[in-house]
Amino acid sequence: MKYFQKVLGVSVLLLGLVGFQNCFILDIITSTSQSISKSSDSLDSISKSIISVLSSVSSSSADKAAQKKVYQKEVETLTLFHLQNGPSSEFRSDLAEIAAKNGVINWRSSEDTYVSIGRGLKKAGISDEQFKNFAAPIANSRPSFAKALEKGYLSL
Repeated sequence: MKYFQKVLGVSVLLLGLVGFQNCFILDIITSTSQSISKSSDSLDSISKSIISVLSSVSSSSADKAAQKKVYQKEVETLTLFHLQNGPSSEFRSDLAEIAAKNGVINWRSSEDTYVSIGRGLKKAGISDEQFKNFAAPIANSRPSFAKALEKGYLSL
């Protein structure tokens, strides 16, 4: 009988250990599953954040491109206006105002400014000869500005 009690005791102990291990294994599996689920949620959140940032950058780039076109058109129109209404000492201040309104920080160094002025000169009906006479002194002191003027003038 003692033998039977020992076997029974060991069997109960083994069953208890196996049951305990199963609970422990289930706890590990549950914990791992929850961690994976949380990681998945975190990755989903990060993914949505990245998409939001990329969308914002794309939209911002489109806005900047649109604003650049508006600036170019306004400088072109300003040039045309001043040429049609006679030279004015206000051209530079008007140009600075347009630049500030459109977020152009240094309009005097912006190629877009000179390309747009060149386009305005062409739209005003300035002949090729008049354009060359206008651009020659600029080419001597600021060749890149003269090239930008010519680029705008020849683009129409």
